[in-house]
Amino acid sequence: MYIKINQLKINLEKVEGFWNRMKCLMFVIEPLDYGFLLEKRKHFQTYFACQRIDAIIADKDNIVLKVYRSCKSEKMFWWVRKGYYTYLLPEGSVQNLKKGDQLIIRGNKEDKNERRSTKQTTKSNH
Repeated sequence: MYIKINQLKINLEKVEGFWNRMKCLMFVIEPLDYGFLLEKRKHFQTYFACQRIDAIIADKDNIVLKVYRSCKSEKMFWWVRKGYYTYLLPEGSVQNLKKGDQLIIRGNKEDKNERRSTKQTTKSNH
């Protein structure tokens, strides 16, 4: 699964369960080149995160409710009303994003299905 923001594709790892959500950013020293998706989360924390991150809180339709840029470590970010998805992304990935924008989330299976349907339509057109 990946998120597409302004021609930038970032792979997402869906994090489920209390302990996995709690330790997803803890002690990750190497720079992130992927992001995390926390479902049913209206807030997040960056305790023990070893790097700055960007974060997006979106509703069920993936419309941006709040954008956090360059979040420092050891911070608690409180809940956002109507928030459903929280995306934790590498620093600098949400530069031109603002409240009200629609996020494009794609899964690998969806891409394969789109490719197949475009191939079938091109074959039928010839």
